[in-house]
Amino acid sequence: MKKYFLIALITLTSLASINCSSDDDTSTDQQTLTGGVWSLAKFTIDTVDKTNTLDECDLLETFSFTNDGKFVNKYYEKNATSGKCELKSTLPGTWTETETKRYALVFDNDADDPITFVLGRYDLAYGYEEDSPTGKTSYRYEYRKQ
Repeated sequence: MKKYFLIALITLTSLASINCSSDDDTSTDQQTLTGGVWSLAKFTIDTVDKTNTLDECDLLETFSFTNDGKFVNKYYEKNATSGKCELKSTLPGTWTETETKRYALVFDNDADDPITFVLGRYDLAYGYEEDSPTGKTSYRYEYRKQ
């Protein structure tokens, strides 16, 4: 009888330790802003995916963030002569966390116009609206860490 009790106790202890292991969404599944390069992955207009309207150079756009509150945005354009994508601009700036997972980015050359990025589980995104003849048009850019 003691043998069965011991086997049952070991089995229950094993099951309890398996069930108590952490399977919550922890920071290991969450992205961090720094420590990698964010590449443009998706573009939407009024929630309609328009990524296919971007050319290969648009998709090379990146953001890199450092722990000291700085970032660099690299933007590429197609050379009219060679047809190759070339780095058009490297724009530095600063970032601050304004709320949890919300960041204000200010380009060094445009200090009066910050951009607000939201860090999601898998992406970093920002959007804006413009007036159009039919009302407002909303644009959203999503970046994925490489």
